[in-house]
Amino acid sequence: MFTRPRLPRGNTLCQCQFKFPSVLAWPRFKTTTTTTTTKGPKRLPKRRRETDEPAILAWLLGYSDQAQQPSGAPWPDLPKLVSKKANATIRRVRFVSIDIDGLHQDKAGIRQFDFGVSVLDTVMIHRQLKRPLDPKINLATQLIKSSHYLVEDAEYGVGRRTRFAFGSCRVSSLTKLKQRLKKETKNHNVVLIMHGAATEVSVMKRLCIELNPVFTIDTTTAVQHLFRKRNLRWLLKEYKIPHETMRLHYAGNDAHYILRVLLMIAARHAKTKPSGREPPDWVPVFEAVARSPRPEPEALRKCGPLRITPGNKERKQMERRREILERIEKRMGEPSRDREMVGLKGCRQRFPNCDAMSPSWADRYTISQYGMLP
Repeated sequence: MFTRPRLPRGNTLCQCQFKFPSVLAWPRFKTTTTTTTTKGPKRLPKRRRETDEPAILAWLLGYSDQAQQPSGAPWPDLPKLVSKKANATIRRVRFVSIDIDGLHQDKAGIRQFDFGVSVLDTVMIHRQLKRPLDPKINLATQLIKSSHYLVEDAEYGVGRRTRFAFGSCRVSSLTKLKQRLKKETKNHNVVLIMHGAATEVSVMKRLCIELNPVFTIDTTTAVQHLFRKRNLRWLLKEYKIPHETMRLHYAGNDAHYILRVLLMIAARHAKTKPSGREPPDWVPVFEAVARSPRPEPEALRKCGPLRITPGNKERKQMERRREILERIEKRMGEPSRDREMVGLKGCRQRFPNCDAMSPSWADRYTISQYGMLP
């Protein structure tokens, strides 16, 4: 029997205009016409608008006279550090840069992670303005305090603690980490610095790590109106900050470099901002700190041991938290009573032992074998 052929799809083949429906359609041939057009000027990519971060930096470091924040809210009441000789009026704040890496998590929760933190107090900058700059002195070692924490690491960081280049690396429990961060930020106006804050905000919210910052600055959004690329390695290269690529993506090193990038953002913004007056005197200090070479291990050992293992109290805290997480994971892995009642497709459902009057041997039989239980 003659069957009518199926026509091709209309988007690729043009249906035939013949009256006979059994005739196949043929593809439509496109004719291209060449037109000569004069090329106009090449369109430049659209520049993004400046975010709130540069305005916050300008107000904190005293080279802006804005009466309000960009959002319209009034500025917080922060004490000032006024220097008569130096052309600078700085707010008394503490810049705290953090980075989280090496995150290990499962259904029960976050098992372990690396936490890097670097601290720079504007009081130290104010003191440095009274002294002449000495190229032989590594200002980054003197002004920035950096630490790397291996939080809840069961192996105590064996083989992973040699990559940190700016201070002490210690294995810590989560409880002890919260205590140390609270000690660093207590009675201080904290300005929190991050680079791509999604991971850090999520982890800190889940683990209830509260720093209570006055402002939060993300370096990726602070330079989005200047550069298309905004990863940390590219910014370090752009601002001519000495670094080693092999030491990046390590929480302690990244936190230190993020703080250096922030100093260069502020220094360049103060230079290019049309304010009608000379740049502040802290600009060369910021550039000297940001472009300081990597400190030698001998200089770091003067501040204390470079690698610190946890004490007995911290080990007990870590073991207790691991036991709690294992208990949660075991509980989540066990099927619930509702899941037991629902049988798999194609499998015979076992009758649950929910009737106290049923004999003890009744659980070995299915409903179809034993019938209704008494």
